[in-house]
Amino acid sequence: HIWIGTLEILGGIWHIYTTPWPWARRAFVWSGEAYLSYSLGAISVMGFIACCMSWFNNTAYPSEFYGPTG
Repeated sequence: HIWIGTLEILGGIWHIYTTPWPWARRAFVWSGEAYLSYSLGAISVMGFIACCMSWFNNTAYPSEFYGPTG
């Protein structure tokens, strides 16, 4: 968790101090509503990935402790 947290903080600092690449400036809409929709879309993708990880990962979520998954 320390390594992931460090990478997240460094990535946030990098995003604060740099500007988007030209192709990204042309491809995306730059407004508050667009930021909100992009963020909500990213959260839903991360939730889906976490769901799949907890469903199929028998090492982190063993069926002996949590029961069968399907």
